[in-house]
Amino acid sequence: MNRRGFLLAGTSALIATPAAAQGWLEDGLDILKDVLGDSENGGVNLPGTGDLGGLGNLTVGEVASGLKQALEVSTGRSVSRVGQLDGYFKDADIRIPLPDRWSQAQNMMSNFGMSGMLDDLELRLNRGAETAAPYAKDLFVNAISAMTFDDVMGVFNGPDDAATRYFEGAMTPQLKTTFQPIIDRELNDAGAFKALDDVDDRLSSMPLVPSLGSNARSTLISHGLDFALSGLFHYVAKEEAAIRNNPGKRSTELLKRVFG
Repeated sequence: MNRRGFLLAGTSALIATPAAAQGWLEDGLDILKDVLGDSENGGVNLPGTGDLGGLGNLTVGEVASGLKQALEVSTGRSVSRVGQLDGYFKDADIRIPLPDRWSQAQNMMSNFGMSGMLDDLELRLNRGAETAAPYAKDLFVNAISAMTFDDVMGVFNGPDDAATRYFEGAMTPQLKTTFQPIIDRELNDAGAFKALDDVDDRLSSMPLVPSLGSNARSTLISHGLDFALSGLFHYVAKEEAAIRNNPGKRSTELLKRVFG
């Protein structure tokens, strides 16, 4: 195997290895650099634009570590932002509304000062998302650790939201599996499902006001899940773009070096 192939193979193993073993592999990468010969500035020079995008004297390991650090920072900030009291409910960009026909009933009933139960249901739906969001942190860390060399370079050379789109594709099913019982429990503990039944009974006796329809409970949870994840990824995308484009958001020397 030539020098370049040996280096890329070693770095691919570093990227795909769980975080617990990463320190050992980074030591191994240092040894590998000693064997292959460092450049004057202490890095193994990458090939030019035709190979890995013209990254100059950055090493493949630095690019991989820098991108993964950026993803950990951006996802951590996003989870912290939405996973707090009113993180969804008082944010106009990601507040979770009631499903469409329920929202119509809510608006009609508000004209008569009778939307209180639906207003409370909307609040509880947002509280469920706020409670569930912190559980996404470990899932993001695991997804970052599992990224392959091709994943890393595709994200690094991609558009401002490349990592966000990658996470959406790779993580949405698992995030839904994690969030669903939490939102379900939050709504149940808050008495929201009982309130839902009460609201449906009341609406059935009111002319011109749409009912909640069959399967109201599953509809509410599914709707809440979709909007909860949409809101989370909304801020992951914003944080990712900020790190790529705003030097002030690069909080470590490695981020400054890789994205500077």
